[in-house]
Amino acid sequence: MMFNRDEQIKETLIAFNSYFMVEAVMRLKRIPKNPQSVIKFMGSEDFDHLHKEIIKTVHDNYSMLMNCLSSKDKRKLHALFD
Repeated sequence: MMFNRDEQIKETLIAFNSYFMVEAVMRLKRIPKNPQSVIKFMGSEDFDHLHKEIIKTVHDNYSMLMNCLSSKDKRKLHALFD
């Protein structure tokens, strides 16, 4: 499946934020960090709910985020996907 550049950027933002969300929630809930507990958490309803919020937030605010970047920063960002 081919993505356009904006979709690639959105997917990267979602993945990046999901990673840090997993880290934060596991620390807050004092869940031991090992591969099994990460996989278990990522299969939970808590993760599903938070992940959907991240997706919604990225899609709802993508235009605003891109408008905050300078032309130089936009070129650098787009170059990551060349």
